[in-house]
Amino acid sequence: GRYPPPSPSPPPPFPLSVELNNSGVPVEVITSTQTLAEATSYLNSVHLKVAHESFAPSKPVMDPDVCSPTAPILSIKITTFKSGTGTCVSILFQHFVSDAEGGMTFMSHWSQIHNGCPPTP
Repeated sequence: GRYPPPSPSPPPPFPLSVELNNSGVPVEVITSTQTLAEATSYLNSVHLKVAHESFAPSKPVMDPDVCSPTAPILSIKITTFKSGTGTCVSILFQHFVSDAEGGMTFMSHWSQIHNGCPPTP
């Protein structure tokens, strides 16, 4: 069967805008006192919904998305683990900027460039 054409969306109750203030992207860099294995040893399927929170950027101004024009559109947190056992790079971005697939592509390209490879198309 065919899906009916979508009905027009009602206009949002507020103006959609982004304040271009040249303040950059908030980046938090921390060093963990644990190895990567220690920091992730408690992860299991029961805790996955909240287990990543300690590695994620701070959410108060971005989540939930209230369409504030002054909220950053992207935030990054980098965690390095004890004894060079690993690094965690987390991103948080406003959904109007990208969806999950775009976020994964961004992270994949960033990783490729960091490793001296050209990003795949």
